[in-house]
Amino acid sequence: AEWKEFKETSNTEIVSSIEANEDSERALEATLSEAAAEEKDRLAHFTTLVFDRLEHDFGTVKAESDNKTSFKVSNTGKHPLVILNVKASCGCTTPIKPKKPILPGKSDKIAVVFHPKPGQLNEQKKTITVTANTDPKIVVLDIKAFVTE
Repeated sequence: AEWKEFKETSNTEIVSSIEANEDSERALEATLSEAAAEEKDRLAHFTTLVFDRLEHDFGTVKAESDNKTSFKVSNTGKHPLVILNVKASCGCTTPIKPKKPILPGKSDKIAVVFHPKPGQLNEQKKTITVTANTDPKIVVLDIKAFVTE
């Protein structure tokens, strides 16, 4: 390997050629205005939703059993509701999201199957995270059960 020597010059002064002037102020205002318009457009596609409940208790269930429920979700806004993703906190819980957008004033369901394994005994609490075109973007649904052998 070949080594090269670099010498630092200590008298180098860096002068910024950027200073605020009318043109840069106008450019900044235009950029901020554009960002505000993009945010308004993004929010224009948002809607609101309501769930029939945010929690379900399966009660006492057996390990290795399928336990099913569904959460009814209603679009209470003015734009189609798109459920982008539903994700469970555990592999023992399988949520199924609506395939199509939910029109304003209409409802659909998020089906949930809870299948506890033999090692998941006693009190169990799991969550389903629902991501949609709403503000806030995420709603968390809870399920619980007491699992016996």
